[in-house]
Amino acid sequence: MAEQASFRHGFHRIHRSRLQSSLFFSNQFISDKSKSKFQDELSKEHGFEIRILDRTWLMEAIIEKGNEDIAAQALNLSNFTTSKKIGPNDLSKQEALDELEKEISDTGRYQGVEYQLVEDCISAAIISRELELDRHITEGRYERAIRLAREHGTERQIANALYQKAWTAVYWHDDFGVLLSVYDEIEAFSLGSRNSSDIEKAINLWQTLHTAVISEALSLEETKLVNRANSLIHHLEELSGETDRPNNAANSKWLMLGMRIVQHAADESQRDKLLRDFGDLVTGSQHLGGFEFNRAYEQFEVLGAPFGELEVYDEVFEQVLPVYQERHSDVAVADKLFNRGIDKLRTDKLISGIDLLGRALPKLIKAEKKERMVRCLAALASAYSSMDLFWAAYSNHMSALSILIQDFGETREIDPLLPMLLEKMFWGEISTGRIPHALWCLELQISTLRQTGLDEEDKGFQEDYQLKGGVLAMLLLKADASQLNEFTGLVNFFEQNGLIACSLALLFSFGGPDYLRQHEYVPDSESDTDIWEMMKRLWDQPAQDSLPERIDTFGGKSVSLISRLLGTRWEIVCQHNPWCVRIGESYMGFLEAFLATSLSHQAVGTMERAKMRFQLASEGEACPNEQGLELRPGSRSELATVVIWPERFPLSNDGRPPDFHFELSILKREVVIREAWTIGLNDPDGIAVSPSIDPIIPEGQENAPILELIEWQKKRGK
Repeated sequence: MAEQASFRHGFHRIHRSRLQSSLFFSNQFISDKSKSKFQDELSKEHGFEIRILDRTWLMEAIIEKGNEDIAAQALNLSNFTTSKKIGPNDLSKQEALDELEKEISDTGRYQGVEYQLVEDCISAAIISRELELDRHITEGRYERAIRLAREHGTERQIANALYQKAWTAVYWHDDFGVLLSVYDEIEAFSLGSRNSSDIEKAINLWQTLHTAVISEALSLEETKLVNRANSLIHHLEELSGETDRPNNAANSKWLMLGMRIVQHAADESQRDKLLRDFGDLVTGSQHLGGFEFNRAYEQFEVLGAPFGELEVYDEVFEQVLPVYQERHSDVAVADKLFNRGIDKLRTDKLISGIDLLGRALPKLIKAEKKERMVRCLAALASAYSSMDLFWAAYSNHMSALSILIQDFGETREIDPLLPMLLEKMFWGEISTGRIPHALWCLELQISTLRQTGLDEEDKGFQEDYQLKGGVLAMLLLKADASQLNEFTGLVNFFEQNGLIACSLALLFSFGGPDYLRQHEYVPDSESDTDIWEMMKRLWDQPAQDSLPERIDTFGGKSVSLISRLLGTRWEIVCQHNPWCVRIGESYMGFLEAFLATSLSHQAVGTMERAKMRFQLASEGEACPNEQGLELRPGSRSELATVVIWPERFPLSNDGRPPDFHFELSILKREVVIREAWTIGLNDPDGIAVSPSIDPIIPEGQENAPILELIEWQKKRGK
């Protein structure tokens, strides 16, 4: 123990961080009383936590949790055997393998149909591989299949048995030797065949060798990579030119293009041309009955790993997607768009990712695929958050949250994504200073985690929880005198929920150091200077740089939603009621999504400030349409006023968020950017022109159409 303590203190001197605990194991049973006594005494003596784990813990960790194999390996117990737990899938495979072996052992069963014996032997070897049986058992089954294929089978069966053996050796045992030993025989069969499907096995093995060379697992010389590629490509070129066999020719060509694209990865012009040729082939061959479109598309997706960030790949993706859409359901197409969108987000191409995910979402809504919808909405929210577009992210988060909460009400099961969404929403609300919303997200997140068996004593959870409490406390210190009146009841709430930093911040804001002493948060001996220094340290935490200047408590008669887009400060002023606030939030989310993702079109704002107002219709005022909304001209500095008829948007009585009106959603298909000076008096786009703008007019355009429009608007305003 003294040695351990000496090591720890030396480690602390070197690394400036003290280790927290030491574990000591015993193969004897130790009573809880003795164990507790020794742990406390030794921890106090040496200054770090001591934990003693006895035979009871060892039995639980090894026997009850099924870790006998780990213990046997660690202790080098060569004669120790343990039974492997078999799941339902493996059980069905084992039953299929037993049945195959029983049939194979029946020598009279295959008389006259020996080719079936070979097929069953290959199938038995593949199942043995999937069950991850000992290597020598699986290889024995492959050797049996190869021997019987040479005796009774076809050349295709021999090649298949050799191929499966090589594939197993590489991808189950990291052994390239088997592949190198059988490649020439498989290649000879492929080059002797006139069917494209027979050549694919040699291509797959060549691509495996290519990957091995790139990763330096094998050398270029021992793989003979270049010569083998040239032989396969030459043969595929011959087959792709056979006009009397158009299906086989088209299939041979996409296989050849796939190889050549990999070959010419470093040659930009050649690579891009080959990718475009691949797209032309897929679209041009779609009407051939025997063209293997799905496999060609899979090959294209594989090429997305090394080339997915290229513009030419995006171009070909858009070219072949309509063909895929003709052959598959909306859900399948949505999945392709979703996966491609996620690929874009991973490479920080946010606008492209948003575009793809936005195209996937309506198809998922149409097909009522809720689980996929939620994932798509969450991905969109994440992308908008990365662009600091809070309201766009909030709208997507709320849509996803509404679906998940509704599903929970029906199934009583928590989707693992729900607490993750609430985590992101909490930090989003923190970034805007909306304290009531942040508290709602935090409380709901804790409730959902409790449903999934949250251990509230877990160290990681407590650290995260107190971090959130600390950031909330920093926000509370920003409250002005009028806002503090709304927080008087929160001190007890924070205390009861263990957020002491928040209570501390509020009490300090209410009455300074004296108030903290009065409520026994600091001892009477603590000086004012020390207390102010403590609060200054809280204020000066690094998180301060990312917090807003002001907080919002939603205590007034109106609520302001603010965003900066394209150089314009947008403000939506909502009457303080659920209808105006929720619809205003949705509209601000739409504005952010619409305008911010138009940056690629070089759109530029022409106004420094833009303000809109959302209010309820006057009592007794008739609703003019089915939507329950009317856009009216704004007064003075306001662009417009949105009038809402609340009866068209009923709120639920059980506290759940309202249903989202997807039929009222605005889907951006494309953005058309026009130069303002070209918009004239009778132009439909004139509705977007304000009489107060100062348009940019090119030199020489003395009679720009927009001048007449602005003059007419000014006269009309009088």
